[in-house]
Amino acid sequence: MVADVGGFTGGSYRIVIHATPVCTSPNGFSAGPPLLLPQTGAPVVVEMTIHHQGTANISTRIPGLALSGPAGVEGRSVVLHASRSGSLEASPGIPNDRVACGVVGPVPALL
Repeated sequence: MVADVGGFTGGSYRIVIHATPVCTSPNGFSAGPPLLLPQTGAPVVVEMTIHHQGTANISTRIPGLALSGPAGVEGRSVVLHASRSGSLEASPGIPNDRVACGVVGPVPALL
């Protein structure tokens, strides 16, 4: 996973892959529950620190995560949580720590 994040205040964050490819709700509820890796049952979570300039770059390998298939990121949402701890769950209309959301589109074929 490679992420370049900018425009946020400095502090501890985590990137979480969520199951549903929808980012329409203001609190990120529409992204659904975290994606659980089939072999471990654990959610896909990457912790990061955004520096005081408001940017962070991260590159990490996540064993068991694929581009497509049951453990794939294609067609999933990627949510930035403004904390390194706490619940990954959300309820409609209730504020939480989800501050950004995006959907992973089709992965292009490699040459």
